[in-house]
Amino acid sequence: MIRFVYLSLIILCTCSIQAKEKRDRNKSPVLSREDIAKELESAEAEFQEAQKMFNPWYAGPLLTPSPSIITPGLYNVQPYLFVTNNHAAYSRSGSSKNVPDNVQIRALNIFQFGIVRNLEGLWTFGAAHNRQQGKHSTNVQDTQFALGYAVNIQSAYKPGVAFQIQESFPIGKYQNLNPDKHGVDAMGSGSFETRFGLTIGKVIWWVSTHPMNARISFNYTIAAPTTVKGFNAYGGGFNTRGKVNPGNTFELDTGFEYSFTKKWVIASDFVYNYTSPTHFSGRKGTNADGSTATVGGDFNDQFSISPALEYNPTANLGMLLGVWFTVWGRNASNFYSGVFTLEYTF
Repeated sequence: MIRFVYLSLIILCTCSIQAKEKRDRNKSPVLSREDIAKELESAEAEFQEAQKMFNPWYAGPLLTPSPSIITPGLYNVQPYLFVTNNHAAYSRSGSSKNVPDNVQIRALNIFQFGIVRNLEGLWTFGAAHNRQQGKHSTNVQDTQFALGYAVNIQSAYKPGVAFQIQESFPIGKYQNLNPDKHGVDAMGSGSFETRFGLTIGKVIWWVSTHPMNARISFNYTIAAPTTVKGFNAYGGGFNTRGKVNPGNTFELDTGFEYSFTKKWVIASDFVYNYTSPTHFSGRKGTNADGSTATVGGDFNDQFSISPALEYNPTANLGMLLGVWFTVWGRNASNFYSGVFTLEYTF
């Protein structure tokens, strides 16, 4: 009887061990030499591909804003130089007609600084020199102050999202213009303008070994009414006096950057803007020939492109050189512009 019990226990233990070994084999199958060689080859290919990748440096593109918010304690300066020729004008139907060249040389600077975590300030200021048909004028333009807030910080699989509110202060000359200068001395809007913006951006790694940076920015500007006298940025003439309600503006900016190397990048912006009609109430005044002056105007919209070449010698310094030109518009200027900008973070 005792021998029978021992024999039964031995059989049960043997069956249990065999079942466990079978489960272990099912969980961790034994790889053949060929399978191991294939896995090593695949891992080596992935490693070689990863070595081709690089952490890109970006300073652009030229026009579309960034969703990145600067860290408190850091500062960023970005001066711009625009040389623009408004050589034609689009009609209401979209046809372009040549006008006397109106050349503008504009210097603009953006100063960016961190306030607290995820909140930054931006101050924009500049001046311009206008020239047309032998008439010229140089003066400051309107200045802007903005706050930017990081709605979401960019991560491996999530885009960066930033919201911005900006106020424009009308310090540029906009009324009582010199009638002999044909409007080249107009440098501002005379209106306090509030702008709301939402920008989304993401560096894309998984398409190729050359990373790409994509941005899109939605902006809407509300312009406050302003009083005008004489010749002004909205038209007018002798004895003009009244109130102008500038049109509100919607702007859509899309920007792309493609990295050839860590330092060299090509970039391009695609910009569409629409401004509603500008209305005037008051005394319109007269032109030099005694006819009634025109103040305000119809809606206008415009589509433009700005390709550029970008060079970033360090992570904190970047430079872009490009062009900006219209491809279509209605009741708007037809222009081409050379643009240079330098961005430095410290």
